[in-house]
Amino acid sequence: MRRKYTRRGSGGQRTVHTSTVPDTVDPVNAKAADVKTLMAGAADHPALEALVAAIEAEDRHTATRDGLQAFLDRFAPLDADSQTRVLLGTVGGKPAGVLCATAVPKLDSRQGFLFVDELYVLTGFRRNGVGTALLRTACDLARRLGLSGVRLLARPENRAALSFYDGLGFNVSDARFHELRV
Repeated sequence: MRRKYTRRGSGGQRTVHTSTVPDTVDPVNAKAADVKTLMAGAADHPALEALVAAIEAEDRHTATRDGLQAFLDRFAPLDADSQTRVLLGTVGGKPAGVLCATAVPKLDSRQGFLFVDELYVLTGFRRNGVGTALLRTACDLARRLGLSGVRLLARPENRAALSFYDGLGFNVSDARFHELRV
């Protein structure tokens, strides 16, 4: 289902995208809920803490409280960094999802891309517009930064994510991803 999003705010204010669906807070019936996204800042630490606690309860391999504290310790410089953004998705004011992205510039005249490194939506809010709202906000951010687009990675076995990204118009690249742990 396509939803209409409107941009609010200007300059240093938060950019908020709001869906056109009615306002309820029932995570089981999140399709009827108000989905909003915002650029997370220092004032959003409590919401991020609540979200990471919920993610930890769902998926112990994704987030931990120790990891959250390390993230929050690093968040202040990220909050001021024009290249890195944390987007928070809420439903009825409750944290429902998060997206972490970094603008990756090129060394020449080519425009870079916004790289989405993390996208997580709580199970009770999936397939209800939260992930779509977060990615649309990321696309809006890429446009405002003068970037060519948005790039992300998905595991081949994560069929739900692959279908989701395909449905939003993402193209599959032939490029290979290489990783070296240090």
